[in-house]
Amino acid sequence: MNRRAISLRGYVASISLAGASILLWCAITLEIRFIDTWIVPAVVFGVLFAISEIFPIRLPGRVDSGEWTMSATFGFALLLMVPYQAALIGIAAATLFGDLLAQPRKPRVRIAFNLGQITLAFALAGMVLVVARGSTAITAGSGASIGHLLLLLPAGFVMYGINILLVSLAISIDQSAPVVTVLRADFAPFDLATHALLLSFAPVFVVLWRSSPWLTGVLLVATLATYRAMHEAIASRHESRHDELSGLGNRRLLHERIGELRAAATTDRSFAVMVMDLDGFKAINDTFGHEVGDLLLVEVAERLKRQRTLDLVARTGGDEFVIVVRDHLAPEELRAAGSHLRSLVSAPYEIQEIPLQISASVGVAVHSGDEDALDVLASADTAMYFAKGEGSGVVIADLMHDRRGPGRLQLIPDLRQAIDADELRIEYQPQVSLLTGEVVGLEALLRWDHPRHGLVAPGRFIAAAEHTELLPALTRYVFERVLRDERALRLEGFELPLSVNVSSRDLLDSRLPRDLAELLHASGVRAERVTIEVTENALFAEPERVARVLDELAASGFGLSVDDFGTGYASLSRLRDHPFTEVKIDRSFVLAMRHNQAGAKILSSVIELAHALDMDVVAEGIERSDQLSELQRLGCSRGQGYLLSPPLPVSELVPLLARGAVDVSGADRQPGRSHLTVVADNVS
Repeated sequence: MNRRAISLRGYVASISLAGASILLWCAITLEIRFIDTWIVPAVVFGVLFAISEIFPIRLPGRVDSGEWTMSATFGFALLLMVPYQAALIGIAAATLFGDLLAQPRKPRVRIAFNLGQITLAFALAGMVLVVARGSTAITAGSGASIGHLLLLLPAGFVMYGINILLVSLAISIDQSAPVVTVLRADFAPFDLATHALLLSFAPVFVVLWRSSPWLTGVLLVATLATYRAMHEAIASRHESRHDELSGLGNRRLLHERIGELRAAATTDRSFAVMVMDLDGFKAINDTFGHEVGDLLLVEVAERLKRQRTLDLVARTGGDEFVIVVRDHLAPEELRAAGSHLRSLVSAPYEIQEIPLQISASVGVAVHSGDEDALDVLASADTAMYFAKGEGSGVVIADLMHDRRGPGRLQLIPDLRQAIDADELRIEYQPQVSLLTGEVVGLEALLRWDHPRHGLVAPGRFIAAAEHTELLPALTRYVFERVLRDERALRLEGFELPLSVNVSSRDLLDSRLPRDLAELLHASGVRAERVTIEVTENALFAEPERVARVLDELAASGFGLSVDDFGTGYASLSRLRDHPFTEVKIDRSFVLAMRHNQAGAKILSSVIELAHALDMDVVAEGIERSDQLSELQRLGCSRGQGYLLSPPLPVSELVPLLARGAVDVSGADRQPGRSHLTVVADNVS
């Protein structure tokens, strides 16, 4: 057993023992006569205390306020109406009964601690009343007036403060978190105001009971009716903002909470958002079934709920959780917090007698004053996927800088603005027949001239967008621009097949075939004129989902091309199982031909086998004449690269296409020069 567990057990035992000692003193010193007038109200308000503990409600106010009950109201009514010792015994008995009935499986050690801390809190609050009134016992016959009863307010705040302090100390020990941090997470002005409001009912109940128990009954019925109506209204609101399976907040609640924190921000670092995704959850789901998977998600949620230092925990779908941290933490503290959550989730589970263990990846984004909820979430989500890809566990968005320019996550807000303002551009690299020099197709390539950072490499901003809600908008933007340019080329008299790259994440979207078909229908372009390029690694992320999307695209008439072939794990024999029409050989094979005979033999085999499977072959990265000659000798039918033509905007493509063919004689020349003399003169 580690030192933290020993300390926690010692603390819980101390609180439980202190509470038990107080109750023992109460039992020894209390004198009971069955004719005492306080016995009936003691039973009545003790029962009401227990009932309110069993049926808590969520009061309106903050987006996700905690559970509240009227037990404090009835507990202080007991302190005001019956002897001090009897009140404490009644409160303890009602607490124990409520815990056992409401949560029969609650660990006994937690019941003992709860009993101890409630007893201590009410005992100290009662002492405030005793000292203020100058009496050792507060009885029904002690002549309490409304003025005296108002002394309940400071006593109530003592009870509230002691209760929070004792619980926060336990959480601080359990989670190795500073007690000040836990206290700040537990305390809220709304909670204090709510406590004062509920407390104010106690003297009203006492006065009415002393006047006539029947009047108390009328007030109680009215209170319970209001209580019930409030409970039903807030239960409906709660359901609309919480995940049904886990009981955590959902995306709607998350956005509301972030919006609240953003509106209240007074510093640059007002709060942080953590996105946590479980690693290996899909394998557990596939192996043991969805029932086990759901139970595992519930257990993960329960572990996260117990972390009181977190402002909000939400489940936004599948095995993804979002955590909001309200404290102004430094980067090293955020990393430590993320690591703590990972270790918490990674501890072993036992679900239906099946031992399970998973890990998690965490991405962190810090609100810096200007972002909206989507910006912060997008940054944290992207950071999480980088953490997953790198295997680093925790990645902080603010720290993701690249030596060649701005951090990829920093580009997300600017990229969204660039899409909205149509500031991205498309260039087209011709695909050339290596036999005739005829331009037989065009590959669309996305470019972004950032106003501050200059030309940003596509791999940087596309990678940043891949795991955010921005990716579908970016994909749609590219296809709309490509189809617009296709119409412009048709007006010039050129009709060429177009190739467009899509992300591996796009292939997980079942709506992609339908959305692309709608875009083509609106533009009047036939699907047969568009080839969709996917990397071979995309075939292995979620094979069944990807296969369904590829089949639908092929059925709609799109051509399908395997881009960067040879850099992943696919083989031509496996590609035979998908409706591909083209293989694009990665530039690394082309560059290595000159110095690596084995590479040339592999390349020859790939070309021969692809042709045997009725697939076109396109060699990428042709930059030297000797590469062109060797590819021609090996029988490669098509190629692209700077030797043949660099990527060009539509306006500069027209002169090249008007010439009819590119020089593929293999004569020595500088890449991208001899066949583009007119174009070069026009842009120099």
